[in-house]
Amino acid sequence: MEPTLRSGDVVAVDTGDTLPVLDGLYLLVIGGAPCVRRVHRCAPNRLEILSDNPRYGPILLDITQFGDETAIVGKLLGAVIRL
Repeated sequence: MEPTLRSGDVVAVDTGDTLPVLDGLYLLVIGGAPCVRRVHRCAPNRLEILSDNPRYGPILLDITQFGDETAIVGKLLGAVIRL
């Protein structure tokens, strides 16, 4: 999620907010790996996952396919950024 967040930054997450209604920053698990991404709901069951890092292109996910390897952990509430 660089340059917005960097390795070692600490985030606070609302784990009760796991189904995005509004666009925002979310902690996700994609392919078994945790990551912070911008989430945009583009259809009732489809999400567009975006990174602030231009090296990573958008990903389209079908929320009906979520499981152990792909899930939304929660919405970011804030971050403590290392200087």
